[in-house]
Amino acid sequence: MWTVDWGDAPTWLAFLAASLAGFTAYKVYGVESRRDETAAKLQAQRDDDAIRSQASVVAAWYTRRAYEVTAPGAGTETRHGWGVAIANGSGVPVYDVQVDFYFSSPLINDGEPSGPRGSVTRRVLPPGSHFFLAKESMLRDVDDRSLYLVSLKFRDSSNRRWMRTVTGELLPDA
Repeated sequence: MWTVDWGDAPTWLAFLAASLAGFTAYKVYGVESRRDETAAKLQAQRDDDAIRSQASVVAAWYTRRAYEVTAPGAGTETRHGWGVAIANGSGVPVYDVQVDFYFSSPLINDGEPSGPRGSVTRRVLPPGSHFFLAKESMLRDVDDRSLYLVSLKFRDSSNRRWMRTVTGELLPDA
């Protein structure tokens, strides 16, 4: 009859030590991989925040403001008009600004905004708060001006294009 040689104690100890080392390396690899993934996600979030930093402080809304009109020989007159207020809260200008005016009524298209009724464009919009009148031809004869919405498109100082929807959501613009 023949017998199987299972080795001696030092061989078994070496085998157990190598197995333990392999298992430990596997676990450490898993921990480091998860740490690297978390760091990559955080870096991507920081990069996204940096990309959006200027765009996130540019907004527009429909409002009514007082403005002055100077007529030759008649002096200055204060009037009130509807239009768009645009705030550029960044420290640098934005470019190729386009504001589209929409009309939204619960009685029309289930409250979905109509197609653009008109627009205001500016090549450069410096930092600060700005107001631009809507053309009378864009306005409907309604009492509730809250039914008007605006969307905003612009290019930031890093040459990225952005769009702020009628609901205020900031999206990259193709």
